[in-house]
Amino acid sequence: MLEAGLIDTGGTIVDVDDVATNLSRYIGHNDQGRTICMYRDAKTKLELTQDDIRQFQLAKGAVYAGAECLLARAGITSDELAAAVVTGALGFSIGRNILSAVGMLPEKLIEKVTFYDGGVIAGLSRCLLNAHGADVDAEVQALTDSLRPYPLSGTPHFEKAFVAAINFPNRVNDAD
Repeated sequence: MLEAGLIDTGGTIVDVDDVATNLSRYIGHNDQGRTICMYRDAKTKLELTQDDIRQFQLAKGAVYAGAECLLARAGITSDELAAAVVTGALGFSIGRNILSAVGMLPEKLIEKVTFYDGGVIAGLSRCLLNAHGADVDAEVQALTDSLRPYPLSGTPHFEKAFVAAINFPNRVNDAD
């Protein structure tokens, strides 16, 4: 939608008259305001609302700010980080180009991302099928004991990074 010009970098669904292509036909209105029609058939109409886009912006801003804060907490920059893994539904459904286009992670970090759609299941399977006879319970407990919470919300660094990451970056056509 960014690339097609249906939403601007602020996340606003643009006016139909501001779209120079026939993609403007996907912009509509409902009782909540402008919408973008994602799918339509005889029985179903799936619309993306301005609020849907805003919720995505809040989520991606939190992910970005969280990554920034964790890097700062570790005392390193994304240049110094060897690798990052994106797993779960996000790792299965989103690519590096989308992470970059929407600004979900710091750009230097995106270059180091490895996508692993079944990371949790693979880790659990490896743990349960450990053929080395190691005490799996002890390993899991040691890992659990080493983890410490790091509250992000409400900290000045998080808030500043979060606000800066809300809008979409103007990177959609950088590859051109």
